[in-house]
Amino acid sequence: MKRRIGPRTRFFFLLAVTSLVLVIPTPEKVRSVTWFAAGLSLLWAILFLIEDLSRGPREEAPDDEGAGTGDVVFAPPPHR
Repeated sequence: MKRRIGPRTRFFFLLAVTSLVLVIPTPEKVRSVTWFAAGLSLLWAILFLIEDLSRGPREEAPDDEGAGTGDVVFAPPPHR
């Protein structure tokens, strides 16, 4: 069983890296905005990483052999 990092964690980490790359070409007056965006997205990436790692390893996905044969959760109403 593998530990997997979720898509939210990867998204916010990529957003933090992108914001850090944009710090240099950003004008001096608004450079604090890119630092803020990088810090905030890095915070969320770390929080989501902690959440993903605390869940433990994921179990293997079941085969699709019996897909669609289970009980219907929301059955249609009976005919009158």
